[in-house]
Amino acid sequence: MNPVKNVTITITHGHVEVHPARVTVFKKAQEEVSWYSPQGEASINFERSPFPSDHLLCPLRGRVTSGPAEAEPGEYKYSIIVRIEGDRREYVIDPTVIVED
Repeated sequence: MNPVKNVTITITHGHVEVHPARVTVFKKAQEEVSWYSPQGEASINFERSPFPSDHLLCPLRGRVTSGPAEAEPGEYKYSIIVRIEGDRREYVIDPTVIVED
C-alpha cells in the first residue's frame, strides 16, 4: 500500500476550502493524494496531471485516491468543483499538488 496524503474539501460561509491547499507528494515513495468531501460531490480536474488520471470524482462523504505520482517534479495546479445537493451553485477552488523526486 502506497503512502497517502489526505486533503479535505469543505464549504464554509459560501466558499470552498481545501486543507491543505498545497500538498507535496514524493514520486520515489509512490505517494498518492486522497480527497475527502463531507458536504458534496467534488470533481477534481487537472489540465496537466501528475497522476494516472486527469479527472477524479469524489462522492459525497466519500474519498477518491489519485494513484501514485508519475510526472516530473514540479507544481501542478488543478480545479475542484463541488456540487451540493439542493444547491444550484458550483463551488470552485484551484489548489496545487507539488511533485518531488
